Amino acid sequence: MRYLYLFMICLFFQFSISQNLLWENVYPNPLVLGKMIAVDSEDKIISVGNGFNQTGYANYIYTQKMDSEGNLIWKDSVSTTLPNNSHRATWTGTDSNNNIIVVGYQFTLSLQNENPNAIKVLKYSPTGELLYNVSIPGTFNSGDIMGIRKRNLGAIDELDNLYIGTAGITNTLSQAGFVLLKLSSGGELLWERVKSFGNVHGIHGMNYKNGKIVLVGNTMISGYNNQYAVWNADGDLIWSGNSQNNNQTWATDVLLDNSGNTFSLTQTYVGSDPSIELTKYDTNGNVVFSQTYDIQVAATSGRLKVLSTGELIISGTNWSTSGENKLYVAKVSPIDGSILYQNEQLLSQSNNWVYDMIVSVNDNYYIIGNSNNNGGAPSATFIYAYSAQNGFEWSTSYNIQGTEPMAIVLDSQEKIYTVIQNKFTVVKFGNSLSENLSLTQNNKRFTIYPNPTNDFLNFQLEDGNTNSIRLIDINGREIYRGEIINNQLDVSNLTTGLYFGIIDSPNFESFTFKFVKK
Repeated sequence: MRYLYLFMICLFFQFSISQNLLWENVYPNPLVLGKMIAVDSEDKIISVGNGFNQTGYANYIYTQKMDSEGNLIWKDSVSTTLPNNSHRATWTGTDSNNNIIVVGYQFTLSLQNENPNAIKVLKYSPTGELLYNVSIPGTFNSGDIMGIRKRNLGAIDELDNLYIGTAGITNTLSQAGFVLLKLSSGGELLWERVKSFGNVHGIHGMNYKNGKIVLVGNTMISGYNNQYAVWNADGDLIWSGNSQNNNQTWATDVLLDNSGNTFSLTQTYVGSDPSIELTKYDTNGNVVFSQTYDIQVAATSGRLKVLSTGELIISGTNWSTSGENKLYVAKVSPIDGSILYQNEQLLSQSNNWVYDMIVSVNDNYYIIGNSNNNGGAPSATFIYAYSAQNGFEWSTSYNIQGTEPMAIVLDSQEKIYTVIQNKFTVVKFGNSLSENLSLTQNNKRFTIYPNPTNDFLNFQLEDGNTNSIRLIDINGREIYRGEIINNQLDVSNLTTGLYFGIIDSPNFESFTFKFVKK
């Protein structure tokens, strides 16, 4: 019993800390800002950054590659020899061969305002060899990857071609607008396309799916005029147009489904306070539905993702002192936007933004953002984790080196990484999500779910026989002995913590499993 007790304590300790901060890597120059992060197929971590917006510091794009323990593998910086010109990184990703692509822009300063004059594209081999350094000259919009503003986004297709979504005009285009560029895997500019909606353009989202690319953004200084443009991989414009909803303000994300339908997530006004709205457009740009989600605060939409089932995950937050400090997450139907699951969490401050969301191969989803006091201190990065089986699982916060997370990525073990803008800080978090326990013994199989649980443990028993069960707490004490009735066991009266169950059946030997009572 003494050894069982020690074994249980060790397991409990391991479980309880598993989503905590594992390590942080801080760049030694505090004027370097982190901008984007990616992970390759070998769980190597790529992050990009650049210097602070001052002459002498912002003259390079910095790229580094680390292993999953935070050890530096290689680093490189690329600068320009043009006087008074600087570089800024905005996106990074990896292709099918784990080559690294970095997208950014070159700019000059005028009264501390950036004037982008070229799109920059860098490509590295997995070992850090610079394969190409491409500049695409023009005049492009400003903005940054915070809140709703995005620019110079990238996407890589199945043939390792690169698409860049931006706004402005290249030197070879005749008009300004939403700009889509396609580069080959060798860095050759294959084509450039533009869709003009007016005199002001800003990109808020981009998505590639099955040979189609969609851009969404605004075409007014107010940011309240959402426009869409969808092209195929050959650069043919499929459809373009406005949101067809005058109540919308800004769009914060967009995606395509497997059939080529477009979904956008926007802020909209339907009363005194803004709400979250999901709109579906068919392959010709016609509105299929618009569904509003009122979370009883002055809300803004966040990020949008699609699961392998086709169901959508939407997110949003409050962004003012009107109402509670709230994060809203919902799983909704792609047919009509109806809610399949929803969850609300209280945040620490009154001004909140979802910065990024990612879905794992198992349809677990993770949301990262910033909570601050109307732009001031105190401020913190938040992460919320949801499992495919149970929805909300756990949350954590971070404010050690900074509080603006530029993106979130997962490795093959679903460990979590983010890059914080301040001090170019890369952070790794552990992770523990619910699992369905599938056990096999003497060719008999049974499954236990959900784990963790709030109230009931469910059992799928292959032999169909009534089985007795014993529950053991972390001190090794037997706290329950009884039978599994109707394939369920009520554990709602247990206190929060780790427990062990021992199932006895006439058809196989006793089997021990662990579960967590939330």
